[in-house]
Amino acid sequence: MSVQTIVVGTRLILLEKVGPLSQACPDTTAVAVTGGDIDARGWITVAITVLCVDETITWIVYGAHASDFSDEVVVQVAADILADAVGFYTASPAPFGYYRAKVVNKVAESVGSIVYNALAKR
Repeated sequence: MSVQTIVVGTRLILLEKVGPLSQACPDTTAVAVTGGDIDARGWITVAITVLCVDETITWIVYGAHASDFSDEVVVQVAADILADAVGFYTASPAPFGYYRAKVVNKVAESVGSIVYNALAKR
């Protein structure tokens, strides 16, 4: 995660960004996107996007108060993303301190892949 400043006209916008991250998606169990956790403490809005590169994948977004996700709850139920399509999740205000996504490939005996991006901003 890195805090970045973006200039929009005369405004400076601070945001915390994760990604882009590429990851393979197994076809057995949903796995967390490696390096994709976002610390939303101190920020107001969270946005996550997943580009499904190939195959159809299912993704789930979780929120938690604990940084180890020991108290995680589903904030977006399982949703399919078709090949070459994008799934997205947003929350404003973001009620949890931490967010992450888990992915699994829907095509048996195959491995799909995704590109993941997430950000938190005021």
